[in-house]
Amino acid sequence: MKNFDFKKALPHVLAVLVFLIVAIVYCLPALKGLVVNQSDMTQVAGMMQDSKEYFAQHGSYPLWNNSMFGGMPAYQIYLGGKSYPSLSYLFIFYCIFALSCWPFLFSLCKFLYFITSA
Repeated sequence: MKNFDFKKALPHVLAVLVFLIVAIVYCLPALKGLVVNQSDMTQVAGMMQDSKEYFAQHGSYPLWNNSMFGGMPAYQIYLGGKSYPSLSYLFIFYCIFALSCWPFLFSLCKFLYFITSA
């Protein structure tokens, strides 16, 4: 077995440390509990409300919704079904187990660095 040369590994270790620092600093607002207000998500919740109320009264979903842009087909907003996004298992793992965005960003930086440096 060859001797381990720390001088050759030092740039890679430093790069990983820089990635860790950048990921934590970049995601610092999220670590503090701050979130970006997404007005489109608030608006879609209001648009879906009519379809939910109609379903509660009639037992079927409406085909038209007057809350969206002066009238629009309701199937584009809400039909009550559950959808599961087709994401990679790694992303699902980080969404479930990571309490913040920094582990995901840190892992992406590491993977890209080691893939491009190989």
